[in-house]
Amino acid sequence: MSLNIDLLTAIQAEKAGDALLNIERSFNIKLKSDDLKKVVSLDDLCDTICNEMKHSHAEGCTTQQAFYRFRNAFMAVSPCRKSEITPACRVKAIFPCENRAKMIEQLEAELGLKMNILQPKPWVTAVLAILFAGSLIACFFYGAVGAVGLILAAAGYKLSARFCNELNVKTVGDLVAKIVRDNHLKGRKGTPSVNRKHVEQKVRELFINQRQIESALA
Repeated sequence: MSLNIDLLTAIQAEKAGDALLNIERSFNIKLKSDDLKKVVSLDDLCDTICNEMKHSHAEGCTTQQAFYRFRNAFMAVSPCRKSEITPACRVKAIFPCENRAKMIEQLEAELGLKMNILQPKPWVTAVLAILFAGSLIACFFYGAVGAVGLILAAAGYKLSARFCNELNVKTVGDLVAKIVRDNHLKGRKGTPSVNRKHVEQKVRELFINQRQIESALA
């Protein structure tokens, strides 16, 4: 019986668990159940592995490149040593409260994007939310009073957004992840290449070894 048939039978019968776990460990990936349901041959499995390797690698490269880009931009607006800017660095330590908004504005200009990491103090947001809700209810009973309240709430939201100074991220790592997520930054080197022949050879070896182990234990 060929490895191709053995593989198809094992996956369909959900008996390939150990071999698939070994594949995940060997290639440092996580195979999704939905993808495995589409696997009907060794070629399909290898394609699935290659696609997952490209996806995982691309995500890692994107975050890493975003961090380097952030660090370079920060050093351009606030000279410091590279060693002082790490993913674990506290954001409030590099953006002092007294000139935080100005530094962030300069950094956004250097990066060419908006980071959106400032927010009003929680109590301000709570007060405005209560004012808005109360004014909305008042509109049904005292129209003019409710309308004035809504206008004040809207003005308050606008002012709080303009003069907010509270950070909504804790570390540089969190900030970089937010930049990647919000701005969909892509790696500059494009989709990484994966050696398809190497993947197929490794998969064959893993399944053959697993089959030999099962035969020896039988």
